[in-house]
Amino acid sequence: SLCQAATPVMRELLKRTGHSVRLSVPDGDQSLYLIGLEGPMFMDTGWRSASSVPIGASSAGRVLMAFLDAERCSHLLDLPVPPITKNTIRDRATLEKLVAAARVSGYCIQRNETSLGLGVVSVPLFRDGQKIVGALGLAFPSHHVASDDEGALIDALHDAARAISQRLGCGVYPFGTVGARVGMADTGALEDIR
Repeated sequence: SLCQAATPVMRELLKRTGHSVRLSVPDGDQSLYLIGLEGPMFMDTGWRSASSVPIGASSAGRVLMAFLDAERCSHLLDLPVPPITKNTIRDRATLEKLVAAARVSGYCIQRNETSLGLGVVSVPLFRDGQKIVGALGLAFPSHHVASDDEGALIDALHDAARAISQRLGCGVYPFGTVGARVGMADTGALEDIR
C-alpha cells in the first residue's frame, strides 16, 4: 500500500524538482531504500532499490528515528555508524542533535555522507495515527543545490509527503509550513551541527 500510494506522487515530485526521488523504510537497524525514480541530474552512486544502510548514516534513517518511540530511537542511536565516506557523521551526540532537529522541523539534510558529491534531504511519511511508515527523499549533486535553495526542496517534499501520508490514512500531516523551518533555524540547531 505504501508503494501504491507513493509512486504517482513521487513522479510528480520528480517533475516538480528535477531531482531523483527516493522512498525508504525502516528495516530492523537499517534504512532500506525501497524505490527510486531518477531525475535528469542523476548521479550513479551505486545505491539501488533494496540497498540498506545503517539507520544512523542516512538522512532518511535519521528522519525515521526521529518519529520512532523514544526507547527504540535511543537503541538505534547507540549503534555504531560505519564511515561510509570520510564525511559520515558517526558521533552519537551529533546524531542525537540531528534526530532531535528532524523531530522539530520534519526534515533532515546531509551532504557527502553516504556518497561523495551527493546531497539528500528527507522528510517523514505517516500512516493513520501519525505513525511513521517511511521517509521520502530528494537526492541531488551537492554542488548543484546551494544551502539557500534547500527551502524550496523541503517545501516540495512536504507537499508530496502530505499527499502520500493522507493516502495512507494520516488525517493531519504536521509539517510543511515556512514557520517550521524558521523556528528550527531560530533554535540554532542547524548551525550547531553544520
